[in-house]
Amino acid sequence: MMSELFQKRESSLRGNWISRRDQINKDKNLDIEHSLLLSANTNRVAKNEIEVIENYKQIINRTTSPLDIKLAAILNLAAYLVIDRGRRDEALKYLDDYTHHFDKNARKGSFERKQYATFTKMWASYYWANGTKQQKDKAIDILLEYAKLGFDYNNDTDLELSGILLQYSSISIISDWLDLKEKNKYNEVSDSD
Repeated sequence: MMSELFQKRESSLRGNWISRRDQINKDKNLDIEHSLLLSANTNRVAKNEIEVIENYKQIINRTTSPLDIKLAAILNLAAYLVIDRGRRDEALKYLDDYTHHFDKNARKGSFERKQYATFTKMWASYYWANGTKQQKDKAIDILLEYAKLGFDYNNDTDLELSGILLQYSSISIISDWLDLKEKNKYNEVSDSD
């Protein structure tokens, strides 16, 4: 009966169903979301860029995907775009677009807070690594936004985030000071500087 219904469907629809079945049947020990993530990670090598991005977006946009799987998919998508494709700006766009998946008001020590901390660390790191002054300032702003919640110094990720914030802020202040010093050397300093 099911076979008859399947055969009556359009061939493109049947192809999509077969493709999805093949993605989730690779490892019988994994649940659907883990199977889809494993498939998306494997496809980074074998499939074209559009298919890889769609595989990750499919996981991220699934309402049934748990937060840890969504986080892994978001970070893997960003890593794929930056490392494998050299598309930093597109990776930053996806990171910006997917911030809504994380509860920014989660209480300290909760699973959701740990996931948000991991996301924040990578989000700020990608902005800082991209290199422009505006993007470095955005990285600091991302970390400051997280810092408003208060750091849990018993949590390794929070401790690391506070150190990164201190480092990025210090580098930015020193860079601004050196620029001002250079301008002063050539008498280019205005009253507003």
